[in-house]
Amino acid sequence: RSTRDWSSDVCSSDLISKDRTKIVTGETGRHPCLMVWHAKSRKLMTTLRSRSLRRAVVAVSFSKSGNRVVAVGQDDRHTVHVFCLNTGICMAKCPTERTRVMTCLFVNDENVILGGLKHARHLILRTNASHKTRTQSKRHLFGKIGSRTILCSQNFQDMIVCGTSTGE
Repeated sequence: RSTRDWSSDVCSSDLISKDRTKIVTGETGRHPCLMVWHAKSRKLMTTLRSRSLRRAVVAVSFSKSGNRVVAVGQDDRHTVHVFCLNTGICMAKCPTERTRVMTCLFVNDENVILGGLKHARHLILRTNASHKTRTQSKRHLFGKIGSRTILCSQNFQDMIVCGTSTGE
């Protein structure tokens, strides 16, 4: 079943909010947006926007609590945006890699894993006393140096499972 609420093509989605009632989709376009849908009624719940989100939303993920959404833009630095679903505000943004990012995954409400063309990155979100969220980014090796491209990732019990271009 289709909807007419999208203004462009959908290129990313996540179907796993904690309560299994929300779906988030990311679209293409000059300034793409994220749309959060109710899974059963298929009604639009909210639209999330940031002027710094460019070209397309290539990857999205709900946090484990379901209160946050992370999105990766297709700009030159594949900027990560973290949105609060309660307020609709972009809490944090952080440029990451010049190489293509293909997946993002919330490990918990403070940790995000990114994967893509021969890289893996860990983002830590820190909220200070004035409720400003800062990001700390660490690049990680995944297998042999420069040998793995991470295509997808998912939480499975207490582990993170990744799919690579080599099938390992």
